[in-house]
Amino acid sequence: MAHKLAATPDVTIDEEGKFKYVLLQLYVEPKAANVAKLVVRGARWAPFHDDIYESEKTTMNSQGVQVESLGGGQIVHDPRSRTITIGGMSHGLGKADHNLAAALLSRYYPGYSITVTD
Repeated sequence: MAHKLAATPDVTIDEEGKFKYVLLQLYVEPKAANVAKLVVRGARWAPFHDDIYESEKTTMNSQGVQVESLGGGQIVHDPRSRTITIGGMSHGLGKADHNLAAALLSRYYPGYSITVTD
C-alpha cells in the first residue's frame, strides 16, 4: 500500500485562477507516521472545500488509501507572474496550515513566489 502513496502526486491544483484548496493526509491502515503523506488539492470547479475532499476521498478509498482532511483555504495561482498566494479558511473543514501547503507547492512550483496571507 505504501507504493500507492508514493505514486500519488503531492500537488494537484488548477493551472490558473482563484480557487478553494484542501490539505489532506493520506495513509494506509493501520495508520502509521512512516506510511502517511500530505497532499494539496485545489480546483475552480468546487463550490465548497468539502467537494474537493469528498472527491479525493472517494478516489483514494477505492484504492485502499484513507484520507483525512487537515483543513482548507484559498489559492490564487498566476502562472504569468509565477506567483501563488495562499490564505483564508474553510468554514466546514477548518483552516489548513498554509505554511505546510506552501512547502508542498514550493517543491512542485520551483521558481515561483509563494506567499501565505491571513
